[in-house]
Amino acid sequence: MNNFLSHFYPFLRRAGYLLIAGASLLIGIFFLYRSSGARTETVKTVKVVPVDATSSRRQSFPVIDFDSEFYKTIIDNNLFRPLGWRPSRPKEPYRLIGTIISTDGKTVAQAILQTTRGNMTYTVMRGDTLDADTTVIDIQPKQVTLEKTGQQRGLRLNPILWLK
Repeated sequence: MNNFLSHFYPFLRRAGYLLIAGASLLIGIFFLYRSSGARTETVKTVKVVPVDATSSRRQSFPVIDFDSEFYKTIIDNNLFRPLGWRPSRPKEPYRLIGTIISTDGKTVAQAILQTTRGNMTYTVMRGDTLDADTTVIDIQPKQVTLEKTGQQRGLRLNPILWLK
């Protein structure tokens, strides 16, 4: 095996020298080109021809419907997102602060809600509207049910909120 390597050693040595010489030649040409100011710029002239409105050469482009199922799949499953990316869950606009439920049934159940943006606090009863399309459906101990555009969702009291 040692005899085999000693036979090809001069060839490998010459090949290495040729690679170094070729690389240095290319670097020299590159710097020579960059330093010489003899760059020629070509200027192209464009002749503008008005197109008649009745011309048959007019092109019509198809209208792309980005709301179609085909494009929605491409947008939702983008190849260039980081691995493990998940879409962010929509943030709940209201937070339940507390509920007021009477034990004797004489007073109406109330809930104290706070907006997550703006920190506005509301005291609401069953049937009250919070914004244009959000209505309070039910108030239970430590839980409120809201309805927005026909969809119901529940808010629960977060005990960790009070520990902070």
